[in-house]
Amino acid sequence: MSGGTTAGTTDADDANLLGLGYVYNLSKRTALYGNYARLANKGASRLAVGGYPSNSSTTLPAAFLGGQTSSGAEVGLRHSF
Repeated sequence: MSGGTTAGTTDADDANLLGLGYVYNLSKRTALYGNYARLANKGASRLAVGGYPSNSSTTLPAAFLGGQTSSGAEVGLRHSF
């Protein structure tokens, strides 16, 4: 049997994701924001923050070789008109 949970154990090919975000309002219509995400692969799991084109002919980043971590961050200024 493959995938999912078997007899109280979980698959070894899994991943943990941590995501944090914050918004600071400068005024009624303007805000600063920031986000951070970290994904830790287990076993042969090949996931990454932001994804990766499956049909790419380039060399895969380390996060796609299994058991690696991937992280990403963004900051920005939002203004509503």
